Amino acid sequence: MKNTWAYGIVAVFIGFVLLMVSMAVIAGKHTERLVVKDYYKAELQFQQQIDKTKNAEALAQKPTISLTKNAAVEVFFPQAIYADGVVGKIMFYRANSPEMDFELPVVLGADAKQIIPTEKLKKGRWKVELNWQTNGLLYYTEQVINI
Repeated sequence: MKNTWAYGIVAVFIGFVLLMVSMAVIAGKHTERLVVKDYYKAELQFQQQIDKTKNAEALAQKPTISLTKNAAVEVFFPQAIYADGVVGKIMFYRANSPEMDFELPVVLGADAKQIIPTEKLKKGRWKVELNWQTNGLLYYTEQVINI
């Protein structure tokens, strides 16, 4: 009877080497994308972001970001905020495709709403960030939507 354990050890070793080489090739092809290109500058401004978020959380009535039945993004400001005037921007972030990110100015209609059509947006997960200013205070809120 012939011992075949030596062939088994060689086969396992060759299989392991092939696995490591294939993992190295796959890892080399994978690109890591930063959400923000200048992350150091963004980190320094993070305390301002925290303050804006706290300001928004302290509001009795908060703006809402939602997906409507006809597949549009609706940004709604309560009358208390809308009456004081709102200046700001709406940013759409797609984590796995940063080239699709874009921003719009806040332009509210008479009903204190802004409707953003989604026909040109790729289906999937989007983070919608709302930065605005009213009465000299800065505010921030965000909502994740699935289109």
